[in-house]
Amino acid sequence: MRNQSQRPVTARATLLLAIQEVRAIVSSPFRYDENSQATLEAEETHRRSALARLIILMLLVVECVVAVLLGALRSPPLVDLCAISLPFCSLGALRLTYVWRPMLVTALYLAGSMLLLTLQTVASSTTLTVSTVLILALLVVAVFITGLVLPPWAIPLTVIFGLGLITITLATHPDTVSAARGGAQSHVWFGTFGLFIVLFLLVGVLSWVSLASARAGVRTAARAAQRERELADLKDQFIIDTNHELRTPIMALYGNVEMLASLDEAVAPEIRARLLTRALESGDRVLKLLRSILDASSLEAGVPDITLAPVPLRAAVMEALQTFDPNEFDDPGLENLGDASRDVTVEIPSSVCVQADVGRLRQVLLNLLTNALKYSADESPIVIGAHEAGPMTQITLRDFGLGVPPAEASKLFQRFVRLERDIAGPTRGTGVGLFICRTLVEAMGGQIGVESRGIAGEGSTFWFTLPSAPKVAIEQHQEDRITAKLSAIPR
Repeated sequence: MRNQSQRPVTARATLLLAIQEVRAIVSSPFRYDENSQATLEAEETHRRSALARLIILMLLVVECVVAVLLGALRSPPLVDLCAISLPFCSLGALRLTYVWRPMLVTALYLAGSMLLLTLQTVASSTTLTVSTVLILALLVVAVFITGLVLPPWAIPLTVIFGLGLITITLATHPDTVSAARGGAQSHVWFGTFGLFIVLFLLVGVLSWVSLASARAGVRTAARAAQRERELADLKDQFIIDTNHELRTPIMALYGNVEMLASLDEAVAPEIRARLLTRALESGDRVLKLLRSILDASSLEAGVPDITLAPVPLRAAVMEALQTFDPNEFDDPGLENLGDASRDVTVEIPSSVCVQADVGRLRQVLLNLLTNALKYSADESPIVIGAHEAGPMTQITLRDFGLGVPPAEASKLFQRFVRLERDIAGPTRGTGVGLFICRTLVEAMGGQIGVESRGIAGEGSTFWFTLPSAPKVAIEQHQEDRITAKLSAIPR
């Protein structure tokens, strides 16, 4: 009694397990895990393995239906044997994909299915009939499946293997061979073989294109996901840096105001004036920091206003050096600089002229100069040069500081980006200066970059290009190389 009562439960459990497994096979190729930490190659391999199981399952269902129909139509014995063998081969391949290499199992399964289908075609008729041609055309499905689940190099191998089987099949039909040797229907053999060649090559090319397109889409999605993670990391780092940069002046502002409020009238006038000055300076630092962040955000949102005109480059550089004031910028790292003057060598011919917005050009030059001052040692020289390269003029600014690691150079001109070395170091910053430079240079029709090997003392060469303008006439001869003193930066 106990065994009889358990049988329905066991059968039901087996049926439910089979249904769950089928549902898993059907849904697995299209499942997406947002929290997956697997690499792109691992995700692609998993997807192809799941897709191979789904295709084998679908073929298994079709093969079972075909086997039943052939049995009802009383087909030849060899045809029955092939029709019965295919479902068992599919079932065995489906189970084997879980315990062995799925890609290799799929390749062997496709090759075996093509071979059995060829044997079935040979046994079904000794003449080349329409049904024979249609059965042989099913071999093209193997090429399509190869493009879905196997690597690209497997597509040409499947095409060659399929054409070989078709050649053998057509050659083994006596009536067709005799006709091809001189009969009135010799064009049938050659026409059929040519049709299969075109069909296999067409499906092979389309499968390869589809596979290449799918892989390109996966790579694009992977890059987008990687970029999203990088932006999230930048946002987190920006919040940390901004919190650090804002905390210092805000605490100084609060401390001085609190001291004034607590002392009230008891404080001497000179002390009161000193506390007020410190509070105002701290407030100015907060405002400048917020202004720089808002400027970067506004540049990110739209193209800046640019008015292009011919600008004598050397005069613009000298004017920027003579009017340089670090207090003009919100750059938290400048207050840590020493009081020593810097030698700035300008190697720009006086006749060079560029097409630029003079105000934006000055902003780019001063941002690059500020960056060089922050990341190079006191009293180390700075060299500003320029040379024409076709329709563009390249301006360079070289320092002899820490340098930029080549692996991180491509990210340096993005918004809120700072080098990992600098984040943990004593030099402070917001990571918007070089982003502003890139935005302004590109708006003026140029490009910007950096050349550095990341070696301390060798420094970096920041460069940007601008469209060349007609050379200006210089009344008096001027030296192409001049060294100016950049005065000490006030604290």
